[in-house]
Amino acid sequence: MSRNDLLQQLVHHGWELATVEKPFESEHRFSGIWLLHSFWSPRGFAVYLVFWADWVWDDSESVSASIERPQYGHYWPGGEQQLCLHYARPADVSRFMETLNTLRNAGK
Repeated sequence: MSRNDLLQQLVHHGWELATVEKPFESEHRFSGIWLLHSFWSPRGFAVYLVFWADWVWDDSESVSASIERPQYGHYWPGGEQQLCLHYARPADVSRFMETLNTLRNAGK
């Protein structure tokens, strides 16, 4: 699964990409942070997706979801759910989207 594929799934599940950043230039493990906003209720609810090199899966890219923005110098990945993009099966993607939906519903 590519980032573009992931973005299509996110839009289908009520999320829009608000910002993209690469905040930790000196930290090679992290490849970016996406800030998502819900366009479903509660509209504007924010979730962060953090992309990172997953050394367990042969340096493939994984993504973690969290309602808190990660800070430089703190161990990451963390968050509510993790998804290895390279090895993602449809069931894995569904679980990841359901986790995002659960976070959104908790924000109501």
